[in-house]
Amino acid sequence: MLSSLGSSSNHIYVLANDNNYSNGPRSEEVLQIRKSDMKINKIWTVRISDDRYVHNATFVGDNTMYALFHNGGYDNYK
Repeated sequence: MLSSLGSSSNHIYVLANDNNYSNGPRSEEVLQIRKSDMKINKIWTVRISDDRYVHNATFVGDNTMYALFHNGGYDNYK
């Protein structure tokens, strides 16, 4: 499931995850797509920890992502 989009001058960034997922050991993927030909340039797999999961993010350039994640250990968001 698509969760978040953002872009820079040359790339589109996509956080591909299930934003209805509450907690657990799932990994998430960030895709970097070239605007020139709309092909995937890079894929990063990320995982914060066993009890944290990213629910939403925004990309403000090629080097910065701001994310909201759920902390299942304390049942809150950060």
